[in-house]
Amino acid sequence: MSKPAAKAVPLQERSRNEFVIITLGGTLLAFNGGMLNATTVGGVRSITTSPMTGTSTNVGMGLGQGDLKLLGVAVAIIFSHLSGAIVSGYLVPNRTFYLGSPYGRIFKLGSAVLAVAALMDLFFPKALVSYLLVAFVTGLQNAMTSRYSGNILRTTHISGSVTDVGLIAGRWFHGQSSSFWKLRINLCLIGGFMMGALVAGFSTKALGDAQLFLNTALFAL
Repeated sequence: MSKPAAKAVPLQERSRNEFVIITLGGTLLAFNGGMLNATTVGGVRSITTSPMTGTSTNVGMGLGQGDLKLLGVAVAIIFSHLSGAIVSGYLVPNRTFYLGSPYGRIFKLGSAVLAVAALMDLFFPKALVSYLLVAFVTGLQNAMTSRYSGNILRTTHISGSVTDVGLIAGRWFHGQSSSFWKLRINLCLIGGFMMGALVAGFSTKALGDAQLFLNTALFAL
């Protein structure tokens, strides 16, 4: 007999310890997302693999300008990110977050894929495949965190987080402070993403084509 699905518990209603763990984990994943994106943006192809906004823009530009190369790369990146999200949804079907649940499979798979991407980037720095694998992992990661948090934990882009901070600030001017718990989370995510990009800026200079090995170690950790 199948086990009944557990009722989803909003983040603000979690215990303090679990709320802190989720916030900390989300911040570290945002750090990883910012670092991965900065690594590929600073690479040979200068491609964004974490947020899909710029990549979607490239699809339109490629079509409008008749640039088939730009169009093909952008479509491939989006498809890889989408594939990662599909796999994540399959591996972790539960909407509610459970500490010690099957999320380990996501991190193991993501670490293995990043390790392959790192090897490809080291030996074939001009190949597109390493960027496609990174896009797969960011899709895997963002789908995992977005699903159980009701799209609050965005860990591969910060557009939504910045928007939420503005919305919360606007409500505060009206005397509404019930969403301040969400402000703390979003500020942590924004800070984590930016710090990841900052670290990537320094580490890329030191590690060169081996930079993705650092991302692999972080994701595995």
